Amino acid sequence: MEFIVCSSSMSPAGFWVMNGHFSRLPEDAEATRLGESVLQALEASAGTVAYDRSTSPFKPVLNALELKNYGTFMKGTRSVDVSIDDDDVLKVAPMRNMGAREGFHFMQDEVRVVEDRTTAAVGQAVKEAVARSC
Repeated sequence: MEFIVCSSSMSPAGFWVMNGHFSRLPEDAEATRLGESVLQALEASAGTVAYDRSTSPFKPVLNALELKNYGTFMKGTRSVDVSIDDDDVLKVAPMRNMGAREGFHFMQDEVRVVEDRTTAAVGQAVKEAVARSC
């Protein structure tokens, strides 16, 4: 297992799309290092990003992982959503893997607010959310 930290930004049309920012960390990455990567991804999500329908915004991740398609990526993948809402509240939400067709669904009853925004606390919150995801 490893951590793949991806970032999405709002498109001009008003939907979220991957913005090209991603990083890979080993499973045993320290919480501080993971938290730093997650906070960088959140920073990269600010603003808007154009969406080119002719190519998949997820393709660079698939290429880096040497996977042929999104369906292969989804097999056994756990996901966590980290966001900062309009009230500047950082939330970490584990996701349920519903397969390549349905994607990831929020596990609403498992969302946690992270008040301590240190890299260590954010990284630990993400690790705990990954453990709760399925």
